[in-house]
Amino acid sequence: MTTPPPIPPAPTVLDTNKVNLVPEPLFFDGTASKFDEWMLSIEVYFTVHAAKFTDDKVRSLAILSRMRGGATGLWAKLVIETRISDPAATWFTLPELKEQLVAAFRDHTTKQKARDKLEYLRQGEKQSIDSFFVTFNTLAVECEVTNNQQLIYLLERAVLRKYIHQIVTTQVRPDTYKGYKDVITNRQKNNSALNVDALSSSVTL
Repeated sequence: MTTPPPIPPAPTVLDTNKVNLVPEPLFFDGTASKFDEWMLSIEVYFTVHAAKFTDDKVRSLAILSRMRGGATGLWAKLVIETRISDPAATWFTLPELKEQLVAAFRDHTTKQKARDKLEYLRQGEKQSIDSFFVTFNTLAVECEVTNNQQLIYLLERAVLRKYIHQIVTTQVRPDTYKGYKDVITNRQKNNSALNVDALSSSVTL
């Protein structure tokens, strides 16, 4: 008599309440180009799990314990040992520790690289205005350009010339970056809508 095959176990039902949607922070080995990504993973994790990180010591140890290898590991080790060996020593607040880490490990050429990219940024003929402004605003933040005149100067260089020409020849030139951004966005979206309507009409005819 043939023995029937064993019945496979029922599939495990995933308990969605226990799914860790935000992974633990990355480890940092001192590579300057990875610093910002690592720091962001720390801040996101602290925000999501705020109840676990309620004081400076816990937050500092959580960060320092994820610094591994070479000068990076040594830096973290010295900070920890200095404070553990002296009960009177105070732990860094999160902003203080971040300031120390930025000074020691961030790639300090990042700001200049972002400024160079912003200087040479140009909107492509087929690039949507929303996509363009995501890139423009990201680079402006990275290189810390906040002055309205500088932003407008860079914006006029980057946006498709035909739209800048339309604006400066038909209305008063906006004097704030936000105002200029809104006008450009509306112009391009309206033109896109008109082109779609014209195409639909020609197909119908």
